[in-house]
Amino acid sequence: IPAIVRAARKPKIPVVLTQEEVAKVLARLCGVYWLIACLQYGAGLRLLESVRLRVKDLEFHHQAIRVRHGKGGKDRVVTLPEAVIGPLRNHLKTRADLFEQDKRAGCATVYLPDALALRTGTPIPNTPQKAPQPNHPAETPERQIKRAAHAALFHPSTP
Repeated sequence: IPAIVRAARKPKIPVVLTQEEVAKVLARLCGVYWLIACLQYGAGLRLLESVRLRVKDLEFHHQAIRVRHGKGGKDRVVTLPEAVIGPLRNHLKTRADLFEQDKRAGCATVYLPDALALRTGTPIPNTPQKAPQPNHPAETPERQIKRAAHAALFHPSTP
């Protein structure tokens, strides 16, 4: 029937927060969630970019973050916020200590991309077949940020 016209969908317009509102949201977050939110706000990282960061992507001496395979499969360099440097170094030290404890206990594993196994042609020992699940928070960063925003602002926002 050619006379039927579909209703146009309204575009979802993101909520833009003021600096004071961002400070309120960040004040309600702690630990890894605070780091992720600070990287999103301070460096302009997307959620997946912030959780997929690797140590080799951080350049503390240049105050830069190398984002690999970002949106559109492109690489880019963004500024590492000064306020995050200290907490980020502490987080990396804590994770390195935890890895050393796991190594001593004989249960240390490191996730490596499939391409490395293909390149070397042999499976690598002590490497899980998929990304490891232990030592990960039970809640997603997106949900934590959304809860913090709701508690701090009392209006909906998109992380």
